[in-house]
Amino acid sequence: MNKFSLIDMCCFVYDHPKYKPADGKSYCNIAVNAIACVYGFVGFRGMTANQMVAVMDQDGFNFDWPNGLEAQLLANRGHLVIAGQKAEPHGHVCVIRPAEPTFSGKWNEIVPMAMNIGSTNSISKGVNYIFKDRPKYYHFKRGFIEGENT
Repeated sequence: MNKFSLIDMCCFVYDHPKYKPADGKSYCNIAVNAIACVYGFVGFRGMTANQMVAVMDQDGFNFDWPNGLEAQLLANRGHLVIAGQKAEPHGHVCVIRPAEPTFSGKWNEIVPMAMNIGSTNSISKGVNYIFKDRPKYYHFKRGFIEGENT
């Protein structure tokens, strides 16, 4: 994968009617699963956002846990990075997309940009607009061949 492939996948998911919120339902888990499957990770099928975060928290073989700036740099190289947070009754997950990071006055730090599928969808917003509190970042370490990106 490269950064342009990741952008293409984010745009495809964002534009697809299947992922638009409807009847009080949103589809963050299904959207993130779709992109993860393209990267070769099929471990999210049928999971809620809370279940996905639990898997990523425990799976040190497939995932590591960068900070926000590292998450953006990895996404800019085409790596799959997911922002996630557990909550009751439903958590939330989204994909960090290649972009310039932005400054969050709310958190007083640089934050990565994300493609978000949720109660409102966005193609490029800082995670500070998507999450109430700082999310955790999950970098999928496999399914990326170093040197394929430009």
